[in-house]
Amino acid sequence: MKGKITKKLVDSLEPDPARDVLVWDTELAGFGLRVSRGGVKSYIFQYKFQRRARRITLGEHGRALTLNAARNLAVARRLAVQAGGDPATEAQDAATAPAVRDLGTRYLAEHAAKRSKSTQRSAAQFFRLFLLPALGSRKVASVTWADLEAIHQRLAHIPYQANGLLSLCSKAWSLAARWGWFPRDQPNPAHGHDRYPERVRGQALDREQLARLGAALDQEKSGSIGAAAFRFCLLTGCRPGEARAAAAVERDQRERDLPRRQAHLRRRHGEPETVQQPEAEGEDARGAGSLQPTYKLLSSASRR
Repeated sequence: MKGKITKKLVDSLEPDPARDVLVWDTELAGFGLRVSRGGVKSYIFQYKFQRRARRITLGEHGRALTLNAARNLAVARRLAVQAGGDPATEAQDAATAPAVRDLGTRYLAEHAAKRSKSTQRSAAQFFRLFLLPALGSRKVASVTWADLEAIHQRLAHIPYQANGLLSLCSKAWSLAARWGWFPRDQPNPAHGHDRYPERVRGQALDREQLARLGAALDQEKSGSIGAAAFRFCLLTGCRPGEARAAAAVERDQRERDLPRRQAHLRRRHGEPETVQQPEAEGEDARGAGSLQPTYKLLSSASRR
């Protein structure tokens, strides 16, 4: 069926229970209206690419897509075809293009994984708390400066996180351009934002302040773990996490040196250098194991 597609015609068309109803516009080649058997009215565009007929759906008729808007879309598709484009293929590529959630997964797996544990946790939190709720389903190539600026403004009450999010996005979209997920000829959407001022944290103590701090630590109870840990960090410059890591390394080293120290103590006290065998399973093993002497590592303090 052919005819000039007008609003009156669109409103008057009724569905056919046996088949879809197609109306092709006589003024714009390829522009048409389809009425499904269920009564859904959609605008369509048909063209030829490499001598093959292709058809795409422009959208469903309604408030979101009026007749005039659909006609303008059809004109744009016609111009794209005349320029050598294939709107159907482009639409398929756009539908399968990576989204921001895909960018987050790849960023954490290929970039953040090479950084420290704290950097990995921070990057994962930025995506989980801020980026994915706002832009998770958006295509990476469609994210604009305004999208990131809106998130940045919502985080004005936490300036450190707001500025850190921009730094992460700057790297993430740079990688997206390298991976072919974001056009290289477009500016990075994380660039050009006004960052919030950050209050400088911490200060260097002078001699008087160090003396007062030392006096306060001296007033703590003897053997205070907290005071000892504070002194360790103060004298070495370690962060608490670095101090815990150092303690773990030292503990592992002591456990590796335990057999050697046991042998040294046995030689020192004239005891036979018999290595304790691990307990085995079964009655025979228990009987054999009971014949092996058992030794306990005694500290030098307990020996005195």
